[in-house]
Amino acid sequence: MASDVRDILQLPQDGPTTSNIRRAARPEREKRPDGINRELFALTGGAPPLTLSRPTYKARPSKKVTPWEWKPFTNPARIDGLVLHHWVKSNQEDGEYHFAKFNKPVQIIKYTDAEYQKYLEDPGWTREETDYLFSLLEKYDIRFVVVADTYAFPGSERSIEDMKERYYGVTRKLMIARETGQPSQYSYNKEREIERKKNLEILYGRTAEQIKEEEILYNELRRRDQKEEKLVKERESLVRLLKNIELPGQATPIGLSAADKAKKRKSMSRSTPEGTPTVETPVKRRRDKGPPESPGTPARSPEVEESPQKREKLPMGVSLRTSRLSTVKTTLLQKYQTMMAELGINSVQPNMPTAAVCAKYEELKDNVLALLEMKKHLDRAEQELRVAQAKGEGGGAAEGGGRRSSVGGVAGTPTPTRKRSIAVSPAISARELKRTRNNG
Repeated sequence: MASDVRDILQLPQDGPTTSNIRRAARPEREKRPDGINRELFALTGGAPPLTLSRPTYKARPSKKVTPWEWKPFTNPARIDGLVLHHWVKSNQEDGEYHFAKFNKPVQIIKYTDAEYQKYLEDPGWTREETDYLFSLLEKYDIRFVVVADTYAFPGSERSIEDMKERYYGVTRKLMIARETGQPSQYSYNKEREIERKKNLEILYGRTAEQIKEEEILYNELRRRDQKEEKLVKERESLVRLLKNIELPGQATPIGLSAADKAKKRKSMSRSTPEGTPTVETPVKRRRDKGPPESPGTPARSPEVEESPQKREKLPMGVSLRTSRLSTVKTTLLQKYQTMMAELGINSVQPNMPTAAVCAKYEELKDNVLALLEMKKHLDRAEQELRVAQAKGEGGGAAEGGGRRSSVGGVAGTPTPTRKRSIAVSPAISARELKRTRNNG
């Protein structure tokens, strides 16, 4: 493209053209001689060079090599002054042996004559034997196995346990007397150590049959533990399930016991005059499913009930007394909490859940729930009364209104209509009931 621009501008061609550059970049192929196959010529890489080239090597460095010398040395860790030899560089200065820094001697506590006479005297050990033991321990860095192997005090044979007991006892007494260090770290029980080694010898001396039998027993024990854990979990889940199930005859929808409900029905039947229809609460009456009483058996009044303590089923295992408190229905929970808050009482559980406090707490809870339920029924009855009065004032006839008022009877009792099903007292005759429904 540059050549075309130069031709258009009539400029001379200074540099080589692109075609010349491409032609120069191509390497010249060597011609294959006659009598040689193409594959063989490609493997040889072409014809051999006409001249032989000698290989070149790097020049030797001008730096001189430091000579090594055979020099003697002494190790500060040794106390016998032994002289050894090793190779070192000639320019290296003679100093302390560089491996001497790894010599870390163990610090063993020392005692004086006064301290030994006051604190360390033992009838089983003499002063000379104690000094001999501490010198060996310092020499062999408290390696009791090596000390026991080289222990050769005349007239005395000591085991490793005896040496350990003497060493740790002396060290602990000196620390207590000097009030330094931690004496509890140097406590030693000789009998326990002997028993431990004896058990290890028994363990290492077992045969193959004993080892196999022990493995079988261990697997059986582990299987039993797992089975026991499974049974415990199943028992706990069953207990939780039984707690959540509401058994018939143990709780009522409004939090009242059977005796309270019987008293309530009896009082309502007494207060209702004959010939007056009454509206019953929507609480379902439970049928007595017990066995029929014999003619000679005295009839039990509905007010006599078994005590809650006899009917209460305690859960298996250990449990809290507060876990056996009755729960409140979800529909009444908010109102119950509000009323308990107004009374200044904890609505979850009593602060001091003793047996007496829990009993009073349950009684208070039942009374609060009963009060809430009665209030709900009172509001419903008042609403029905207002609806009935509005219908009577709006479109009711005078006679019909009179008949309704005569049938209504007690103030606060909802007027029965054709669309609403009510329960009437058995004292009302069928004719009056039919006349009331026709007028409605």
